Amino acid sequence: MQKYKAIVTTFKTIPKTHPDKVFPVSMCWLRRYFEKTRTQAKNRWAKQGLNPFEDLRYHDLRDEALSRLSDAGLNVIELAHIGGHRVLSMLQIYTHPSHEAIFEKLDKSTN
Repeated sequence: MQKYKAIVTTFKTIPKTHPDKVFPVSMCWLRRYFEKTRTQAKNRWAKQGLNPFEDLRYHDLRDEALSRLSDAGLNVIELAHIGGHRVLSMLQIYTHPSHEAIFEKLDKSTN
């Protein structure tokens, strides 16, 4: 819980130039920066075998984030809120909890 307090404190220090955004950048800029970073990572990985950056899309980050948050224990309502999903069936498309996280929760529930 302590690490989350530090994150909230950090976010509160960001100047509020756009009250509806945490980071005042456009989606166009964000996607462009993502592509630049992906290309650099792909080029660095080029001679190391199968390249995980080859087919990486910006949208894959949403899938990864929601899956990790699910593994961390957030419930479907919280995940839907964070992911912006109004229909839980759409959340199911983007969330892929790990088997390890599921087994860990089952172990906790039987003890």
